[in-house]
Amino acid sequence: MKTNDQQILTKEEKQKIKTSPLFCWFCNNVDFGKNYSFQNYKNFKNQKFIFLRCFKCENLIYFWKNQITQKYFFNKKIHVVLYQPEIAGNVGTIIRLSVGFDFQLHLIEPFGFIFSEKWLKRSSTNHFNLTNIKIYSDWNDFCQKNNNVFLVFTSSKGKKKLDHLNFLLIDEPIYFVFGSESIGLPQKLKKKYPNQLFNINQTKFVSSINLANAVSIFVFFALFQYEGLNLN
Repeated sequence: MKTNDQQILTKEEKQKIKTSPLFCWFCNNVDFGKNYSFQNYKNFKNQKFIFLRCFKCENLIYFWKNQITQKYFFNKKIHVVLYQPEIAGNVGTIIRLSVGFDFQLHLIEPFGFIFSEKWLKRSSTNHFNLTNIKIYSDWNDFCQKNNNVFLVFTSSKGKKKLDHLNFLLIDEPIYFVFGSESIGLPQKLKKKYPNQLFNINQTKFVSSINLANAVSIFVFFALFQYEGLNLN
């Protein structure tokens, strides 16, 4: 941290930076404040936004403090992973959601459609070019490029309910992994991560929820716990 930040940050704020795990959603760097340099702060609607620069990729991240309650909120980028999606309309809708809810979208091949703006434009409307979509050749490729993360697998067969998951206790970046529309998650992932399978509280009259709807529910539930991450 810069030496001249003494007059800008309180002792409590500096201590919070040093002792809290910070996450850079640009390069997935998860570390404590020593690997981030203080840059600036801004007061907005009873909140103090504190901007830091990541030493690893040199991008800016921020967290904020509610000046009334004195509570701290660390901006965690939500990630959505679609494993071999099959329907272009669902993916287009999720692209639109990724812009509206500010989450990172990851797609794992193969797809059941041609991935192009032409195929996705109708359901994503004019949002296709407003998001940075990351595409992987297979699950191993995804794992090699995304480590030190908290994986939440979504499945109608999961024995844990979504509302039992407290995202405020999770320090790592949160990745929601959704299976394909026809078969869901492959058995190899269910067997490898049995304690990380979660389902949506729903009636017994439907076997599963539409993929795009399920993404909406999971992401909104997490953002609700983070008090919306100041999306407005």
